[in-house]
Amino acid sequence: MKRSNLPCSTFIALALLLSCLSYLISIPKAEAKLLDKIMAVFDDKIITLSEVNQIKSNATIRKQIAPQIYYFNDFSPQEVVASITQTLLIRGALGDSGIIISDNHVESEIKSTEKRLQLDRESLLTLLHNSNTSFEEYFEITRAAIEYDAFKSIILTPLISITEQNIKNTFYKQYSSKQTLSFRYDLIAYSIEKSKLNSNQANNLKDAVSQYQKNGLLPEELRDLSVTDLGNISEDGLTPEMVALLKNSDEGSISDPIVVHGQYQLFFIKSKNLVESDIYLKNKERIERELFEKEAQQVLIAWLEREKQKHFIEYFFETLSK
Repeated sequence: MKRSNLPCSTFIALALLLSCLSYLISIPKAEAKLLDKIMAVFDDKIITLSEVNQIKSNATIRKQIAPQIYYFNDFSPQEVVASITQTLLIRGALGDSGIIISDNHVESEIKSTEKRLQLDRESLLTLLHNSNTSFEEYFEITRAAIEYDAFKSIILTPLISITEQNIKNTFYKQYSSKQTLSFRYDLIAYSIEKSKLNSNQANNLKDAVSQYQKNGLLPEELRDLSVTDLGNISEDGLTPEMVALLKNSDEGSISDPIVVHGQYQLFFIKSKNLVESDIYLKNKERIERELFEKEAQQVLIAWLEREKQKHFIEYFFETLSK
């Protein structure tokens, strides 16, 4: 059970829950079977089984209206309750920021949808009826979708950072098998005689050079390490072995060591730029979008977990992770 830092919310929810349980105990068993089952409590809101079942019954249209909320397939009780909780948390966060999605805003969005789909209100109501959805439900689903988009833009996006280097490194990995790609590098080379290192020291060479990059300190066995700034260089100025090594190394990283003329050599890749830049530019926007959505999901999960700690939330089915 996750307890609120706000005692008032906790006491209200507990009182409400105890009141419901007391009432259930006081009535005959046959009559109790007719009562709705409590699936979860969020502060002073009770989420019931009938509410969960209704959401599942019109899952298809919910996925069409708000795929950013109803992205799951099974619509299990756990997933549905999680979606309700998420909507409440997002609505609360927007409210704290002074953002309220009004009825007029929702109505305006619905009218825009009608215009886009060339539907009048009567046709829309017929479509909703055939999808087991009331207009009131549709109205609130639309509100939740607008709230999610506002939340993503105002609260979530500032927490996400996709750098040019992230995009480049992803592109290189996706296209590493294409031999037509050619690069220019800005390199710093590190080298040391192979005979001066035992096997254990050789295995730790990359880590040692990486630490040297950060703090300027070298272990005693690397006192003879040579450092050479190769500057900006094309693949034409590198051996085939170096080309293969660097193609599989990320910008901003240190390559694995190779042996060249009796020396261990490894490289810090200050920059790695595609010569045929049109290939990169054609894919940059797609890659950035994919990276953003992937990180957005991770940031959202972490954000939801933090926000849950501020509320009283209790679940009434065993398999839901609290």
